[in-house]
Amino acid sequence: MVRMLWNIIIHNATRTTSNARYDMARVESLEYKEYILPTRLQNQINDDIKQFILGLGDQLETDKDAGAVKPSQCKCKMTDWDVSVKNKNINDIVNLVCLCIDRDFLPPKHSVKKTQTWGVIYDIGDQIEPHHHDRNFGIMDYSWTYYIQVPEGSSSLFLTKGEKECEVIPQKGKLVIFDSRIWHYIPPNKCNNRIAIVGNILID
Repeated sequence: MVRMLWNIIIHNATRTTSNARYDMARVESLEYKEYILPTRLQNQINDDIKQFILGLGDQLETDKDAGAVKPSQCKCKMTDWDVSVKNKNINDIVNLVCLCIDRDFLPPKHSVKKTQTWGVIYDIGDQIEPHHHDRNFGIMDYSWTYYIQVPEGSSSLFLTKGEKECEVIPQKGKLVIFDSRIWHYIPPNKCNNRIAIVGNILID
């Protein structure tokens, strides 16, 4: 399926001109890339992923055997951080993200990409407080979101740098990738069942 995913429509994707791992220009400019999966492909995978995430629910709050603790900035339902090894469609999305990073972000040569992937469910009032991934939040290189269900009233993703702010509007079937060191947040949601899968990637 990854071969099919590779034929996604690239939307609002500007090319980076540096292959430095820590390209501060990318952070300063709030650079991100959006990709829209074909509707036919969305129809093949989204419902399966949706039911899988809903079935897990707020796993980091309710499952004593979960392998992680919910980060303090996350005020929403959140699964454990290993969903890509439990669901083939999610694993295919992670593989796609890795391919897009290699093609569009020009990372330095590396032997492995270490991944974290989890599902999130936002109901009314749920949010993600401002954070980024440096030494205080856990060092990562790239962050991403794939939107499964986006009801009316779904909050946007915001990328910030000082007084500058960029709004990324959620859309069913949209994949968004950005540098993990960019500050980002999601304001209080205005609907129930805004569903996405989210991940961080560290290159090594």
